[in-house]
Amino acid sequence: MGRSPADTKPPKSGSPAGGVRSVRGREIRLSGTFRALLHRLEDKLGLFPAENGPEGHGRFYAPVLLPPNKDVPEAMRMLFEPEFAALERVGKSVGQCHARRLHPLVVYCLPYYYYDGFTALLYAEQDGQVLAAWKEQEVEGEGSPATVRTLAQSGKFQASIQEALDNAS
Repeated sequence: MGRSPADTKPPKSGSPAGGVRSVRGREIRLSGTFRALLHRLEDKLGLFPAENGPEGHGRFYAPVLLPPNKDVPEAMRMLFEPEFAALERVGKSVGQCHARRLHPLVVYCLPYYYYDGFTALLYAEQDGQVLAAWKEQEVEGEGSPATVRTLAQSGKFQASIQEALDNAS
């Protein structure tokens, strides 16, 4: 989600809910523990098989192209503007994505194959507000995602993810 340093400023208070500044948030570099938490959430979403099997092919061996069931939220489109523009240029459908409620979150996912392999754009809302967005990329291997863009403090975001995982069990 390569944004310029100016885009990492916190949102201004009073910005409209759908405004660009209000959804950009800040980018957090992920630790291995935090990345593992997101991987578990993606497994609950159904994006990746629950386990790799005895061959240990890795997470990207059999990703699932989750069926679209909901319109893409405008904030998700804005956060992944370059990715959506590239997909539209090559004629891929980007009007709908997969969405699933994992209380207290609603997680949206747009999975696709591109020239460099599998990619999934993920976006989470809590109470109708942007919580976070991240991108899974096969080209980055097990280090994917490397970063997450969030409006929440890291601790609150992690707690929301953990709550969603606890409720999905």
